[in-house]
Parts: sequence; structure tokens; C-alpha cells
Amino acid sequence: MNEVAIVNVVGSGAVSSEFDLEKLSLEIGSEAEYDPENYPGMYLRFEGMPTITIYRTGKFIVYGADNV
Repeated sequence: MNEVAIVNVVGSGAVSSEFDLEKLSLEIGSEAEYDPENYPGMYLRFEGMPTITIYRTGKFIVYGADNV
């Protein structure tokens, strides 16, 4: 019998605020990656944590978790 393994949990949501991603990325520092010429969202990559993509509209995606 084959086992099922969770390897990538993805979640999304939104907050009722807009973000100034350029300012936010500067305040966060090296964990933030924002290049609006290539992609409209900001990536947050904290060591040992899932990746978070945040958009100016307040929408976000969390991916790369191995459990809920």
C-alpha cells in the first residue's frame, strides 16, 4: 500500500489594508525580496519557515509548509 505524505501546504488570504511594498521591504531587510519590474508581489523568506508572497492589495499566499 502506498503512503500519503504531505510535502507542501499552501494557504492564501487577505487583510483589509493596502501595503507600500517598497517601504515594507526596506523595513524588513534581507528577508524581503521586492522587484516590481519583474513581479508585483514581495517575497518574504525567513529561515526554516514557509515563503510568504504579499501583494499591495493586502492579499497574500503562504507556501512551502510541510504541515498545517
